[in-house]
Amino acid sequence: MGFTFISLTFKYGANIMRVGYARVSSKNQDHEGQVEALQAAGCGRLDAEKASGKLVSVRPQFGRMLKALQPGDTVVGTKLGRLARSSRDPHNIIGQLQEFGCGFVSLGEAW
Repeated sequence: MGFTFISLTFKYGANIMRVGYARVSSKNQDHEGQVEALQAAGCGRLDAEKASGKLVSVRPQFGRMLKALQPGDTVVGTKLGRLARSSRDPHNIIGQLQEFGCGFVSLGEAW
């Protein structure tokens, strides 16, 4: 049940892209507010889905986004909780992004 809203491919600098990720937990919820915030933050591509954040394995759009990342890209989310729900997952996901040579920015929390 993943939805790709935008397939723009503009990049900052040579090969650096801001990739937005929006997620809501149920089909009844709307992620338009997240999509608008990510567009305003300059994301060149947005990946969005309606799926529980409890398990990364059941979020197909998230997996596709990870596979498409290039070194230097930055994943942007509106809140850390949109990336993952457990206390361990954000640490593991951000570690994985760093291994890919990518970063993560949360619009809702300062790091």
